[in-house]
Amino acid sequence: NSGGTNISHVDVAANREVLGRRIRTPNTVLWQVDESEDEDGGTIFSVPIFFDFSDRPQFVAQDRNNHLVYSTRPTPAAEPGTIRLGLRDLGPDTEVILYTGHAGFVPADRTHSFGNVDDVTVIGDADISTDPVGSPSDDAIQITDHPVGDESTILQTAFIDGVTGESFTAAQTVSAMFGLPNAFNSGTASGAWDIAGVGLSDTTFVASSGNGAMVAIGEGGGPNPGRVIIYQAPAAPVDPDDHVGSVSSVIDVVDLFNNASERVLGVALNEDATFGVARGEAVVSFFTPEDLRLEGTVPVAEGGAGVALHPLHSGDPVTTDPNVSMSFVSTGDRSIEVFDTRFFSRIG
Repeated sequence: NSGGTNISHVDVAANREVLGRRIRTPNTVLWQVDESEDEDGGTIFSVPIFFDFSDRPQFVAQDRNNHLVYSTRPTPAAEPGTIRLGLRDLGPDTEVILYTGHAGFVPADRTHSFGNVDDVTVIGDADISTDPVGSPSDDAIQITDHPVGDESTILQTAFIDGVTGESFTAAQTVSAMFGLPNAFNSGTASGAWDIAGVGLSDTTFVASSGNGAMVAIGEGGGPNPGRVIIYQAPAAPVDPDDHVGSVSSVIDVVDLFNNASERVLGVALNEDATFGVARGEAVVSFFTPEDLRLEGTVPVAEGGAGVALHPLHSGDPVTTDPNVSMSFVSTGDRSIEVFDTRFFSRIG
């Protein structure tokens, strides 16, 4: 919305924004704490470091649960973009999650990583009542978060011992809080964040299938080769954790375009998420979304960006009605090229 850190909800019938549904996207960071020992054998935690990313929405799609999947635009102040989930109608506020399912962690001994929590604090020389008398004095970690979709309520863990990871005195334990990576339940994760893998460079396109079962994310590229990432929405979510989908597949552009420097300039999925297309600078590649298997490629005039499939395109493209087996690609001369998705040839 106007280049800011918010997303407007527009009533198409009324042709105006529903102001009460505007989403103000929060600043979401990833935390990391390193662990060591003092001369007495006590646990020492480093001051928490956090990795900040761009929070400015870029392209937005909606999955079958009416949740948002969107990319954020890299900025000079916070260069990497990200994938975000906007979980709606789970509380008074939209729960925004920085998605990391396409990247994960780098092995690192005695490193604790946290994501999608409000704050991580190191408590120096924490007095943990269950420690035996005379034990070395340990630092501890305290996590602050909020319930899903309710930013007005504060949940705070007790101290978390660095050796055992056990929570001692909290009414709300770490496992009861929502938002950390992997299972998206708050807690600790061993290893360091793969920041290069989490972050997205350049413009990142997002498009959902007609039925909302899958969302394609096309990373434009930059210093590192771009990627196409397929997010799979859960079928029947019940608990808050269930509303967070999974990444079914990730592929580097070199495997789609046979050129590591090719930029992704558009992605599209068909009605039932059985077929997809990615537009590069000089080639269009067709693939199956579930496993990102390359089906065919065709050259395209350079310039322009954007690609689409016929809105009724569904099922096996080989047997699909020829009247809907079409893909549309914009070009730099303000024209649209039409391709047959069965034979991977230009037809208009």
